[in-house]
Amino acid sequence: MFCLAFGLSMDYGVFMLSRTKEEHDRGRGHREAVAVGMVRTGGLITAAALVLSIVLFAMGAARVTNIQLLGIGVGLAVIVDATLVRCLLVPAVLAWTGPASWWAPRWLRRVHRRFGLHEEGPPVRVPAGPAPESPESNEPREPVAAR
Repeated sequence: MFCLAFGLSMDYGVFMLSRTKEEHDRGRGHREAVAVGMVRTGGLITAAALVLSIVLFAMGAARVTNIQLLGIGVGLAVIVDATLVRCLLVPAVLAWTGPASWWAPRWLRRVHRRFGLHEEGPPVRVPAGPAPESPESNEPREPVAAR
């Protein structure tokens, strides 16, 4: 059960860390790269974890005890990994370690410069604060019952 849960959870980490590293390589600051990486992969990680956990929990309805244990155990592991680890712990550790998160040995940097894959995409803007309110929001609203 542990090996299956570990293998499934590695995909989420690859999505998030690769997007964060790409944003860092584009010249964003460390914290901004982490924020943009989370914004771009958050929906994907949530949707994948939700679909996978539903399928695994459905296995918990089986009549065979081993299948029930596997389905419920791995389903819980996927949910814990997607919520606690990928949404809280990984960004916190990346923010805590700072630029040292991107350290690599010199030989590996040379290999990556020569053979590494790079993706070009549109820049993503992360709002710095709360969104400005629209002028319509200041107008008085009708009561719900009057509509």
